[in-house]
Amino acid sequence: MAVNNQILAFMPDKYKNEVSSALAGFSVVFFDKMLDFIEGLSESDASAALIMSDEISSLSSAISHSANSDIPIIRIIANYTEEHIVNSIKLGFDECVSLSNIIRLPRAIRAFENSYSNKRKSSKIKIAGIKKELLEIFDLMPNMVLLKDADTFNYVYINRKGEELLGVSLPNIIGKNVFDLVPEKYAEIFHQKDLLTLKSTSPVLVEDTLLPTKRGEIKCFESVKILIQNGDKNKKYILEFSLDNTLRRSIKEELETTQSRFDKIFVTSPNILIIESLQTRTLMNANPAFEKLTGRSKSELIGKSFKDLGVWIDDYKIEEMLSAAIDTGKAHNHSVRLMDANGELKYYLISIDYLSIENKECMLYTGQDITDKSEGEIELKRLLQKQRNLAQLKNRFISLISHEFRTPLTTIMLSADLLKRYSQAWDDNEKTKHYDRIKQTILSMTKMLENVTILSKIESKEIDIFPERINLTQFAQAMAETAALNMPSANVIQVTNLNQNIEEIVSDENLLGLSLINVIYNAIKFSDSDKGIEIETEVKEKIANIKIKDSGKGIKEQDLPYVTQAFYRGDNTVNVPGYGLGLAITKKSIEMLGGTLYINSTQNLGTVVSISIPRYFL
Repeated sequence: MAVNNQILAFMPDKYKNEVSSALAGFSVVFFDKMLDFIEGLSESDASAALIMSDEISSLSSAISHSANSDIPIIRIIANYTEEHIVNSIKLGFDECVSLSNIIRLPRAIRAFENSYSNKRKSSKIKIAGIKKELLEIFDLMPNMVLLKDADTFNYVYINRKGEELLGVSLPNIIGKNVFDLVPEKYAEIFHQKDLLTLKSTSPVLVEDTLLPTKRGEIKCFESVKILIQNGDKNKKYILEFSLDNTLRRSIKEELETTQSRFDKIFVTSPNILIIESLQTRTLMNANPAFEKLTGRSKSELIGKSFKDLGVWIDDYKIEEMLSAAIDTGKAHNHSVRLMDANGELKYYLISIDYLSIENKECMLYTGQDITDKSEGEIELKRLLQKQRNLAQLKNRFISLISHEFRTPLTTIMLSADLLKRYSQAWDDNEKTKHYDRIKQTILSMTKMLENVTILSKIESKEIDIFPERINLTQFAQAMAETAALNMPSANVIQVTNLNQNIEEIVSDENLLGLSLINVIYNAIKFSDSDKGIEIETEVKEKIANIKIKDSGKGIKEQDLPYVTQAFYRGDNTVNVPGYGLGLAITKKSIEMLGGTLYINSTQNLGTVVSISIPRYFL
C-alpha cells in the first residue's frame, strides 16, 4: 500500500462535502459510477478506499477488488445501526465509520498506512526483460517461484509463497545466491542443477531435495528449472517452480514405518491374522499362528476360501460379522468356534475390519484363543467394552455441545466487541441492552449444560430409580404450577382426572416430574398466551396415562420423527428460545420407567403428547 494521501471514494453527492472536510489533509477522488470506482481500486496505489452504499452487490464487488489491490476499504454509514456494523464485519470491510463520528476517519486511514508500510507489491519490482504482469501472476501462485540471473546465479525475485516457505523476505534475497542462504552441502545440489539447466534445452527436474529455512525447519521440495531469456536474447534467467513436498514425504515415511511395524506384528503375533479378498472371498495372506492352527503352510492357504478350509464351525456367525463389517467397516469381539488341525474344538474371539490394499477391498480377521479363559475373564471383557461404549457416548455429547455453543458464544463476542468499540458514545440504556444480552446468553448456555448432563446420565443409566407412591393427578397439578411459576405466562392450565376411582401409582418422582415439566414448558413456549393447555390423567389397573394438549403452532409432519433426538429443532422454532433437549430427556426418562412416549401434532392447530407408564414400577 502506498502512503500517498490519495483517497478513492464512491458515495452520494450530498455527503461529498462533509467527507472532503473531514479529510482536509488528503486528496480525495470521487467516482460517480461504481465501475469507475472498481477500476480505480485495481489500478491505484491509494492510501484507502471509501464506499457509502446499502446495496450488497456493490459492497461485495468493492470488497472483492480491494482484496486484489492491497488497499484497505472503509464503509461509511449514514444512519448508524447495529445491523450495519454486523453486516460490514461479515462482508469483510477493514473498518466501518458512521457520519456522526466522521472525525475519526483520518486517524483510521493513518493507522492502515502504518500497518501496510512494510508490505511489498510485485508491481514495484523491476527486472530487465520480465513484465510486471508476469510477476503479479507469480505472486498469486500457490507454489514457490524463484528467478535467478543466469550469469551470476544471484536471485532477482521470489514470490510471496516462497517468502512464506523459506522465511525470507524479497529484499533479503535479491543479489544473493544459494550459497549465501543455506549450508554448502544443500547449496551444491541446487547449483549443479542450475549448471545443468544452462546446458539443457528442456526443463530440469529436481526431486525431493532438502532445504533448511530461516526458521530452522527442513523443507522437502520438488522443483522444475527452466532457462528463459528476453526477446533480444541479451539477458537469461533461470526460472524455478518448487512444490513443497514436506508433508507428503513425512506421510510417506510414516506409511513405510507403519508398514514395517505391521509386517513385524503380522509375523510375530500369537493371535491369528488373516487377510481375505472381498471380491474373490479367498485368502491373500495368513500369519504363522493361523498356519499352526490349521496345520497348513502359507502356500497351501493362499488362494483358498474359508469354505475350502472348513475351519469355521460357526459359519453363520462369520457371515453375519462379515455383513456388519461391510456395512460399518468393522465387527469386533465375537466368540466363534473352530476346529484345529488335531480335530479339537477351539473358541476364538474374532474381529473383522475393512481395509483397502493396493485399491483392493479386503477384510482383516484377527482372532484370540479364549478356549482356556474363565467365564469371569470373558465377562470382564464385556464390562470393558461397555465402558468404552460409555466413553464414546460422552464424546458424542461433548461434540454436540461444541456445535451448539458456537451461536451463543458468537453473540457474546459480538456484544463485547461492540461495547469495547462504542460504549463511550452510548447512553446507559444502550449499554444495558448489551450487558443483558450477554447475561441472558450465559444463563441459556448454563441451562443447556444442565440438560445435557441430565441426558448423559440417563443415556448411560447412571441415575438411580427410587419408586414411591404418587397421587398422579395431584402430582400433575404440582408440575403444572411449577412450570407456570418458572415460565410466567397467561396460559390457563387445566388438569383433569379421567378416572376418579384410582389415582395412585408407584414410580420415580424425579424422572416423571422431569418429563412432565419439559412437555408443559413446550406447551407454554409454543402457544399464544390466550390459548389454554389441558392435562388429562388416567390410572388403570396396570397402566397410567397422561396427556398434555395445547393449541399452539404445532410440529411439521416432516419434523415429527426427529423431535425426540437431542438438539433437533423444527423449522418453525427458529424464533423460540431452546436447544432441542426437552423431548429427548422426556423420551429417555419415560423409557427408563418402562413406558412409552407418543406425539401427535398438526401444524398451526396444536400438539398432543401422550405418556404411558406402568402403574407399578418394580
